[in-house]
Amino acid sequence: MIERRATGSGRVLLDVGCAHGFFLRAAQARGWVPHGVDISAEAVEYARRDLGLAVTRGNIDDCRLPPLSVDVVTLIGTIEHLTDPMRTLRSAARLLRSGGLLAITTPDIEGRLGYFSWKPPEHLFYFSARTLARLLDETGFVVELRRVEWKYYGLADLGQRLWGYWGLPNPNRWARALESVGLGRLSVKIPTNEMLVIARRR
Repeated sequence: MIERRATGSGRVLLDVGCAHGFFLRAAQARGWVPHGVDISAEAVEYARRDLGLAVTRGNIDDCRLPPLSVDVVTLIGTIEHLTDPMRTLRSAARLLRSGGLLAITTPDIEGRLGYFSWKPPEHLFYFSARTLARLLDETGFVVELRRVEWKYYGLADLGQRLWGYWGLPNPNRWARALESVGLGRLSVKIPTNEMLVIARRR
C-alpha cells in the first residue's frame, strides 16, 4: 500500500519504534534503504547485530538523517506510546521530502472495539480518526487514506482474550468449551480497533 503511493525514485524509509527490526528487514528485501529508531537497548542491539540494520537508540530526534532525505516514515503501533506525538510528527515532516509519505497504525478510540484501547500507563495518547487527522493537518500532512484493519481470530483465542480482558476467572475455560464441541479451530474475520492512516507531507 505504501509502495503504490510512493512517488519518485527515492527508497529511504525510517521506522519510528522499529523494535527488533523485522519490518525494516522486510522493507530492505523489497529494495528500500531502511533506517530505524527505538528506545529499547535490547531491541536496537538485536537489529544491529543480528540483522545488520542501521538503527538508532532513542527517539526520532536522535536520528542523524539530514532534513528532506527520507521518502517514507512509519509509526506502526507507536504514536500512542509517545510522550509528545506532535513533536514527533513535526520531526517526521522535517525529515521527509516534499510529497513524502507517513504511515501510522494506532487504536481508534471511537472504533467498534475502542474500549480495548484503554491500556494505561502503556498508552499515553488516544486518537480517533478525527483527532488524528487534525493533528496531522497541524504538523504539515494531508491524509490520503484511512481504513479499519480486519484480522482473523480463532474463536478459542478470541474468547480467551475477551475472558481475560473482562477479568473473569479461568480464561482457558472458553477455549476448552469450544474445543470440546469441535469449534476450537474455527476462525472469524472481524474489524479491530486498529486504524491505518497514510498521509502525505505538504
